[in-house]
Amino acid sequence: MNSDFKIKKSINYGKLNIQLLEPQSPYSLPYDSISNINAIDSDGNVVWKAEAPKSHYSQYYDISVDANLNLLIAIAGSGYRYLINMENGKIIDYYLVK
Repeated sequence: MNSDFKIKKSINYGKLNIQLLEPQSPYSLPYDSISNINAIDSDGNVVWKAEAPKSHYSQYYDISVDANLNLLIAIAGSGYRYLINMENGKIIDYYLVK
């Protein structure tokens, strides 16, 4: 985990602690999107880092868990909602919600 960033939101789910790191200023983002979601185990190790949003200059701003579907729901600044696999942090699907 990068200690340079503050944790904006943290969700305990099973043996994982899913952490949304505080988003960076939109003016400092690189062209390629960045991921600011990490899954941490009970020993403090990063198990996975979520796949970055698909749109350019984007990052995640909110997270929630759908326990029925075993999915992480992440909202990106680009207006997309992402469905993320809780096993490996990979994007399963995404759609525009703006």
